[in-house]
Amino acid sequence: MYIKRHTIIYCLNCNNEMIRKIGHPHKFCDECRPIIRRLIWALKYPPKKRYCIMCDIELIGHYNEKYCKECRPLILLMQHIHNTDIYRKNNREKCLVRNRKYYKKYKKLYAWKYVYSWIKTRCNNKNSKPYQRYGAKGIKCFLTQNDVKYLWFRDNANKMKEPHIHRKNNDKDYTIDNCEFIEKEEHEKIHGHIWTKTKQQGDKK
Repeated sequence: MYIKRHTIIYCLNCNNEMIRKIGHPHKFCDECRPIIRRLIWALKYPPKKRYCIMCDIELIGHYNEKYCKECRPLILLMQHIHNTDIYRKNNREKCLVRNRKYYKKYKKLYAWKYVYSWIKTRCNNKNSKPYQRYGAKGIKCFLTQNDVKYLWFRDNANKMKEPHIHRKNNDKDYTIDNCEFIEKEEHEKIHGHIWTKTKQQGDKK
């Protein structure tokens, strides 16, 4: 006598044919079964709602996130500032040495920028000491930063030991025709004055 041990049934989700053995409880095919299991698991154990620590907005995304998209960059910025402050406190001497090294390199490469800044201060800044001998007497600066750079390389000031900017006529303003770079010794001979190391370059004629 032939005993029927399996029957042909259809999946409840996709209606595909599947062979079901007698006594086997499956009602879904092999493709739909894991999806149905996930749905049942989600219904039984729903995920807990998570909120931003800063603004209490509901979070949607990875379960490890603690801040929303708006608060996250602020938190990263605060952490960066905190870490840099700690590094500076622990390595204060190293930072000072690095700054001095970079300052010396920058001053050698872009010396004409410092010369231009001193010319502007002695002619325009009333609070500076050399203003009484320059700006107060009516001497003005008609040079730009590019003009000072042109004069610097024209006179080969980068090869001089201590280059000074000199006005050919002391009664006239700072212009390209009236200015040139010369050595400190020559400058002292022309004006009959000795500049000490304590004085800054802005106090020079």
